[in-house]
Amino acid sequence: QVKMMMTVRLWVVLLLCVWLGMSGSVGRSSGWGVGAQPSQWPGLRVLVSQSALSSSNALIEAYTKEVLVDNTLPDVSGESGFKIGHIDYKLKNIKVHSFVFDKSPDLALNPSDHTIDIALNDLRCNMDLDFSYTAHPIKIHGSGWAHNALGFNIKIQAESGTPINGKPELWLKGLDIDLFSLHVDLHGGASFFENILVDVFHSKLQSQFQSSISKAMYAAFDKINDKYIKTLPMSLNLTSSVGISYSLLHDQYNPYIRPFGILSDHTGTFYNPKYEQQCPFEASMMLPSLSTLTDVQVMIHEYMGNTLGCVLQTAGLLNYTLNNTNIPPSFGINLTTTLFGKFIPAISAKYPNQPVAVQLTSTRTPTVHVDTKGMYIQILGNVTFFVAKPHAAPIPLFAVNATLVLDTKVAFNSGNITLNVTYASTNVSLAWTQVGPIDGALVQFGGEALIAGLLVPQFNKIANVGFPIPFFDAGKDGRVELYDTAIRYNDAYVVLDSRFKWVDSANGAV
Repeated sequence: QVKMMMTVRLWVVLLLCVWLGMSGSVGRSSGWGVGAQPSQWPGLRVLVSQSALSSSNALIEAYTKEVLVDNTLPDVSGESGFKIGHIDYKLKNIKVHSFVFDKSPDLALNPSDHTIDIALNDLRCNMDLDFSYTAHPIKIHGSGWAHNALGFNIKIQAESGTPINGKPELWLKGLDIDLFSLHVDLHGGASFFENILVDVFHSKLQSQFQSSISKAMYAAFDKINDKYIKTLPMSLNLTSSVGISYSLLHDQYNPYIRPFGILSDHTGTFYNPKYEQQCPFEASMMLPSLSTLTDVQVMIHEYMGNTLGCVLQTAGLLNYTLNNTNIPPSFGINLTTTLFGKFIPAISAKYPNQPVAVQLTSTRTPTVHVDTKGMYIQILGNVTFFVAKPHAAPIPLFAVNATLVLDTKVAFNSGNITLNVTYASTNVSLAWTQVGPIDGALVQFGGEALIAGLLVPQFNKIANVGFPIPFFDAGKDGRVELYDTAIRYNDAYVVLDSRFKWVDSANGAV
C-alpha cells in the first residue's frame, strides 16, 4: 500500500484559476476562451501566467516527494532457471526512499492537447529489501539484504475541465515512467547465485517499481479531486440576503490552456440565497492584458457590481430609516425640528423641539459603470423627512429626489476586493412639502451635506471590507497570498495584476 502525505501546493499554483461558484452553460469556445453567446460572457476571469507556473519547481519537487515518500512495495516471489536447475526466491520488506532531483522539473502548457505537461527528469532514489532463496535440485538455501540505487523519469499529462455542475475536475491524462538505471548491491547469500539474483532484481523490481509509482500518481490525482477540488464551495453567502458565485462556466475546456497561461471563466455574479431572481444585465468581452501580466491577472466586469445592486434593491436592503438612535456620533448633530427650523422656520414653529427621522429609499436599481478613468456608481433615491414622536404616527414634513454618483476606486486588501468613494456628485430637487415653500438652493446644500457627512463615510465603512476573490485557502496546509498588486481600469471592467506566493501554515511563505 502506498503511503502518501498529500499537499495541494502544486495544484494551488496550477489551478489558482479553477474554483468557486454556481454553474452556467456555454459551448466550446475559441480564441481567448469565451462563449459565443453574449448572455454567457463571464463576469470574472482569472489568468495564471506561464512564467508563474514555470517558476514552481520547488513546489513540484516537494509535491512529488510527498507523494512518493517511504513507499512500501508488495512482496515479490517466483522462480528463475539456470544451467543446472532453478532457484525459488522471495523479496520482501521492499522500501523505496530518499528521492532527489538531479534536474529541475519542467512544466509546459500544451494548448493543442489542452494539457499541462510536467517532466520530472533524472530523479533518483534508494530501494532496500530482504531476500531469501532455495536452489534446486541441490537444495541450497540463502538469504540477505540488498541496497538498490535507481534513476528514473516521469512524464505527466494533466487535463482539467468543468462538467455540467460547474465544479472543476482534474484528470491524469497520460503517465510515462522510465527506469533508466538500477544498481544492485547484495549483502548475503552465496556468490554463485549473485548474478542470478541481480538479473531477478532487474526484471522483477523494475515492473514492480513502475507499477507502484503509477498507482501513487493516480491515487494522488484522485485525492486532489476528492479532498480539495470537488469540495470547493460553489458559492459564498456574505449575508443572509447576499451571496456571491464564482462558478466556472460549463465547458469541457474551461479552464483554458493557452501558451501564455491558464485562463478560467467564472459566472461572477451576486445572488439572493433566499430565492431566484433575474437581473437585467449582461457582461461583455474582457481581454487579458499580456503586457502587464505578472503572476496572476483577475478581470472583474461591471456586471458583477450591477448584479449586486439588483440583489440589494430587490431585497429592500437599500432602504433605511435614520434617526437619533442610529446616527453615527461622527456626524456631530441631532436630528430635531429645532435644527431644521434654523433653515426652514415653519418646521420649528409648527413642531417645536421634536425629533426628526429620515427615510432613505432607493427608487431604482443602482448601476455600476467602469471606464478607463475609474468606476462609478449611480443611485437614484427619495429622501423623506418626518417628525418621529415616540409612540405616535410619523408626521411628514417634506421629501426630496436625489441622484447620487459615487466616484470609487478599487483596491485589494487582506484578500478582498474593496471600494472607496473618493468623490460624490449629488443632484437634489424638492419632491413635495407639507411645511410651505423651501428654497431649491437650500435643498441642494442640505442634500450635499447629508451625502458627504453621513452616507459616504457609512458606504466606505462597508465597502472597505469588500468581498473575496477566488484564490485558494487550503486550511491547515496553507494559502495563496497576493502581493505587489496593481489596479487598472478598462472599458466595462477592472483588471487586477498581482504576484502571488504560497504561504505554508507551518513554515511561512515559500
